[in-house]
This record gives sequence, C-alpha cells and structure tokens, in this order.
Amino acid sequence: MIKIAVFTPVWKRPEMRQAYLKHMAMHVQEAKAYGIDLSVSIAGSEGLETQREAEGFGFNYIEFPNQPLGAKFNMAMRLGIEKHNPDYVMPVGSDTFFSPDIWAVYADLITQGYKYIGTTDLFMWDWDEDYAVYWGGYVGRREGEPIGPIRAIKTSLLPEDGNLYGATLSRNLDQSASNQLPPAKVFSSKKFLLTSCKVGENLTEISRFNQDELTPVPVVQLSGLLRL
Repeated sequence: MIKIAVFTPVWKRPEMRQAYLKHMAMHVQEAKAYGIDLSVSIAGSEGLETQREAEGFGFNYIEFPNQPLGAKFNMAMRLGIEKHNPDYVMPVGSDTFFSPDIWAVYADLITQGYKYIGTTDLFMWDWDEDYAVYWGGYVGRREGEPIGPIRAIKTSLLPEDGNLYGATLSRNLDQSASNQLPPAKVFSSKKFLLTSCKVGENLTEISRFNQDELTPVPVVQLSGLLRL
C-alpha cells in the first residue's frame, strides 16, 4: 500500500468543515481500492469543538493558532508525518471536495516513480450565492504549476526543517511551497470534479480571479460531491 498523509488546517465555517471531514472519511475507505493507505491530520484553532469533530472520524488532531497560516499548514503536515510515517504528504483545504476515482491517477503516477504530482485546474462553488465556475489553471509565468490542493509530495523532497510553507505567511502559501520543490508531474482534475467551495470567510475569493479565465457551470454538476 502507498501511504499518503493528508493534512488540513481548519477554521470557522462549521457547516463546510463538517461536510469536509465526512467527505475525507469516505476517501479513506475508497482509496484502499487503489492501493492507497490514506490518513488525515487536522490542525484546528477552536478547541474541543474541532477536536471532537476530527477525532470522531478517527483523524489525528492538534490545536494550533490560526495565524500565521503557513505555520499551521506546516504543523498539520508534521503531525501526519509523525503519526503515519507516510511515503507522500498531501495538503487538502477544508473547502475541497473531489471524486474518489482520482486516486487511480495518483496510484499509477506514484507507481511510475513520480515524486511530486499535482493538478492544474479546479471548479469553484459559492455556497452563499449558489453559483459555480471552472478555472483552467495558471497562465503566464506560472503556467503548468500545480494548484494548491491535493499535491502529492514525496517526503524525501520536504525541507529538513519541516517548513514546506513560509512559516510567517498567511498569503501566497502555494507559491511559497512551490519555491522549495522541483517541477511537478501534473494532470487535469476536471473529470474528477475537484472543487473548492466558498462560504462566509474564504482565503481565496472567486472575485480575486481574472473573470475572463472563469467558465460558468451548473451547480448541479458539482452538488453530487456532497452525497458521496
């Protein structure tokens, strides 16, 4: 079995957080069919409420300040490494949902020997306004760079100090990690419906994207992810 340690910081947005934890519990079971032993580690900042939720699904949990967010990501990652001694680590945001058959791609690419694997594109779904869009990925100088969620990173590539993300940063975290990693093997996640959901306070709002690069999609195309 390929051991992958998913790590996630959580903060506020209880409805989405609970949906995400349930979603990842499904992935832990589904990934086994593709030869992947998935573990999930959560860094929370709201005490017993988030601890009980995470541990209720059998996930690892650590309490850590929400700012700076880079330090929180690093702590969640280190927790996953400490608890599971994985082959790969994988950041997944607490707003992220996707189809479990994506694990077949990761299993195949890992078996081929790739040490750093990512996806180039995603859907975004605004729960407050009930609309969704598709984003095809970075253009210009960052074209071909993997987006932040579900990067599979071989542990041998990680910095020795355990700080994959800029420990003093709360913005531009994905790029701070990319700066410490070699080029990734990338693929499109479009058919796997990789989706970043938005509700309330979000780190990256849809309005911050170049609207010319977004394609509207029917919400019904993504809503089934919450029923998996």
